[in-house]
Amino acid sequence: VMSLGRRHLGPMAQELQAIMPDAVKEVHSSVVLSDGTVLPNLLVVNKERVFMETVGAVQELKRVNESLLRRIETLEQGAVFSHTYRPINVRSKHHSCGGARHLVHTEIFQGVFISFLLLLACLLLFLMSSR
Repeated sequence: VMSLGRRHLGPMAQELQAIMPDAVKEVHSSVVLSDGTVLPNLLVVNKERVFMETVGAVQELKRVNESLLRRIETLEQGAVFSHTYRPINVRSKHHSCGGARHLVHTEIFQGVFISFLLLLACLLLFLMSSR
């Protein structure tokens, strides 16, 4: 994405317009760059709108994560313990349980969740650096 001679990392306005149309405005006059290039119908991203949506998404993820933690703790408290079952300590990096299938699902969920948080963090850094 170019911004009058400076490079910025961020979403393309056309792509963002498909999912958040209210975050993109069209400049109805042509913009002329320093090299003489004319940009007709330039699209401009409302970074504050994108930032607020990102904050809302992070808050929702926090609520979902807390709910899932409470659910796991409730399930572990109600489970019948045996010599092959050990509850997952969700706050520890080193956790194990009796079933390999359950461990795979937990690792997949954690991988997806961490990837999503990293994506949100990158978007927040982009928004903060472009101010």
